[in-house]
Amino acid sequence: RREGCRLAILCNPNNPTGNCFDPEKLLYVVSRATVPVVVDETYFEFSGETLAGAIARHENLLIIRSFSKAFGAAGLRFGYLLAQPRTALQVKKTMTAFNLSLLIQRAVLEVVRGAHRFAPYIEELVSQREAMVDALLSMGVSAHRTKTNFIPFTLGERSGALHDFLTEAGVAVRSVSGHPILANYLRVSVHSCQNNERFLSLVKSFTQR
Repeated sequence: RREGCRLAILCNPNNPTGNCFDPEKLLYVVSRATVPVVVDETYFEFSGETLAGAIARHENLLIIRSFSKAFGAAGLRFGYLLAQPRTALQVKKTMTAFNLSLLIQRAVLEVVRGAHRFAPYIEELVSQREAMVDALLSMGVSAHRTKTNFIPFTLGERSGALHDFLTEAGVAVRSVSGHPILANYLRVSVHSCQNNERFLSLVKSFTQR
């Protein structure tokens, strides 16, 4: 425990690596922490992994989620909290009055009511994600399987040139090489089948140069 620490935040799945932590290890941290532990489950809909079932046993466990990924509602800037009632009340005390407009509340309500309509899209995206990793590996590209809607991949020292090649072709990928364990890595978001195929076609073209 770091001296002066007042809050611990863990991302599960993690960003930018996209992996999930062992639930037992997460609960080990929660059970031994003397401060609130926030577990960010922004990508929960893609991973299906959650610590929500442990909230009843751990008053210091808070889970936050977002509508910006699986529901495509990043513009709403809306998220929600899962915690014990007493813990949620303490968080509420820090919130400003009228922090959400009536329009945003209405929009979020409609998303919640229609959440079932997103299930086929999420299922298809997960399927596309696995197929994309398989395709990248078959081209000799090092790609990691994730529990999110993105894939980290690398061509080693050629990654920078690949990034420029894709950008010039109008395909946006993000460099995550600034992360200590992702040197020379790029990150691509899984999209529609058509866009995914275009991305893979361009990568294949580059690797054959």
